[in-house]
Amino acid sequence: MLFRRKKLVLIVLCIVLGIVVAYAETNYIRSVYAEVEEVPVLYAKEDISLNSSFTKDNVEYRYFPKNMMSNSMVTDASILKGMVASREIAAGRPIFTGDIARKKIPVLAEGMRKVTFSTTLINSLAGAIDIGDYIDIGFVPKPGLVDPAKTSASVMEKYKAQVLFEKVQIFNITDKEGNKLGRDDRQKNSDNKFASKDKIPAAVTVGLIPEEAITLKDYEQKGSLFVMGR
Repeated sequence: MLFRRKKLVLIVLCIVLGIVVAYAETNYIRSVYAEVEEVPVLYAKEDISLNSSFTKDNVEYRYFPKNMMSNSMVTDASILKGMVASREIAAGRPIFTGDIARKKIPVLAEGMRKVTFSTTLINSLAGAIDIGDYIDIGFVPKPGLVDPAKTSASVMEKYKAQVLFEKVQIFNITDKEGNKLGRDDRQKNSDNKFASKDKIPAAVTVGLIPEEAITLKDYEQKGSLFVMGR
């Protein structure tokens, strides 16, 4: 009888203790959520395709917990003025700084290929080139590449100084370490688009059809390729 009474008392104590703990936990959770500040963040109102402009019809403000925010979230609509989407943005997700670009991202046309050629500061318009720009590509043969006495007229004509390609779009620019240059690396208050001597263009990637890409690499071995602005 005494054992049953102790057991009953223990059960009651456990129940009371459980109620107290549950009550305290509920109050704690409520207090935590009550203290969370929410701030307006820009969201995609609908699917936004690559290179599309941001408008009041495709973006909207939604409140987001401040303690869960990322520094890359866009909170000021004025930042989007004149910008385009740098990637596909699904409806209902926040917009990040990595989603926006000043210029349209070049898109490779069907049947074309990306090909890279080496360059220097002098041969790349002193760095005044950017991803998405359209350029002409010229060629100058190496000194002594052909011997007039031993080379046919057709070969000499082929490897003379000339404009190889016109209106070719740039898809990428890198320095000697393979770091991407161009749009995101230009100095804000300088005409030079490359911030320092460590960010000198060393390679330019352009879009060409396969046959033209092979021609470009052939000429690269025979002399120097240089960029001409349009």
